[in-house]
Amino acid sequence: MLIGAISDLHGNLIDIYPCEVLFICGDISPLRLQFNMEEMEYWITNEFLPWCEKLSCERIFLIAGNHDAFLERKKEKFKSLLLGSKVVYLENELSEYITDNGDCYKIFGTPYCHIFGNWPFMRTDEVLKNKFFDIPEDCDIVFSHDCPFGTGDVCLELNEKHRGSIPLRDAIIRSKPRYLFTGHLHSANHNCEILEDTEVYNTSIVNERYEVSYEPLYLNI
Repeated sequence: MLIGAISDLHGNLIDIYPCEVLFICGDISPLRLQFNMEEMEYWITNEFLPWCEKLSCERIFLIAGNHDAFLERKKEKFKSLLLGSKVVYLENELSEYITDNGDCYKIFGTPYCHIFGNWPFMRTDEVLKNKFFDIPEDCDIVFSHDCPFGTGDVCLELNEKHRGSIPLRDAIIRSKPRYLFTGHLHSANHNCEILEDTEVYNTSIVNERYEVSYEPLYLNI
């Protein structure tokens, strides 16, 4: 099965190669609209969802990021906009995808990030420990907005130190998914990194200047 993964669109609705499943790891919102609930609803209805429906993929799994205020403040409204679409929105939830030949993939998506400022979906480490404890140990794919501490969490353009989440790291080590797709840190290493038993990929498509600079991730799994 060919899958794709992207993150940190920030309004950039790019071309996606045909794949069976696409994972969107948060921060879909255009920066200029992110706190305007009325304009965000219009953009989601008239730009984002039509783009999703035109993509050549069977299913799109989506989580929010720290720039997606509409998805936190207007969650029920957002979910109502998705009715009848190919988009499955997860907020610290488990889902499944069954292929045509009967293979079942267990998928967990979480938007929550550790705190660095006053942004949507940011929580204390104590809260995150409880949130991430929901990740089951038989999960195939986890996709999160934040990165695990020590793995793919250095912004290479900024020459910074590790900025990832310790609770997320601990949860991934405990639950041992096959794959973890992340975003959030735009210029982190986009190559595969290994966290014990898990392949970790940063899937942000923009750089630190919010310019589209990275290709989507595609994997045959």
